[in-house]
Amino acid sequence: MSRPHVVTALSVMWLLTSCGAAPPGPEQILLDRVNCARCTMLISSDAHAAQSQAHGRATRFFDDIGCLAADADASANDANRYVKLVSGAWSTVDSAWFARSATASTPMDYGILAFASADEARAADRDGKAHEWPSIVALVRAR
Repeated sequence: MSRPHVVTALSVMWLLTSCGAAPPGPEQILLDRVNCARCTMLISSDAHAAQSQAHGRATRFFDDIGCLAADADASANDANRYVKLVSGAWSTVDSAWFARSATASTPMDYGILAFASADEARAADRDGKAHEWPSIVALVRAR
C-alpha cells in the first residue's frame, strides 16, 4: 500500500473509532459546581463519587456510589462506569470490589465503599462479604 493510502486508511480508522466514543477514563469532577445526576445534591466531595459515560451523552456524575447503582446507567450496556476507591484512585465498576459498611457515612447513606481487592472489601463489609457490581445494583434497587 502506498504512503498516501496508508495515511488515508489510518485517518479513517481514527475517525471511526473516535466518533461518539465515550471518553477514556474518568473525568475530573468540578466540586461545588456539579450536581449528582440522581439525587441532584451539589457534589462537594468526590470521596464516594461515581460517574457514567454513555455513548452520545454527557458524563453523568454521582455523589454516592449508591446513586449510580440506583440509576438507569448502572447497567447500561454502552456506558463506562467509574467509582472512587477508598484509596482515592478511580476504578471501573467491573474491576472494583464493594462493601456495605455498617459505619461509613456516604452522602446519601448507602454506605457502599469501593476497593481494589476482594479481601479489602470483605474486611470492610458488615456481613464479611465482597460484592461485585451486579450484586450492588440489585441490593440498592431492592432497598
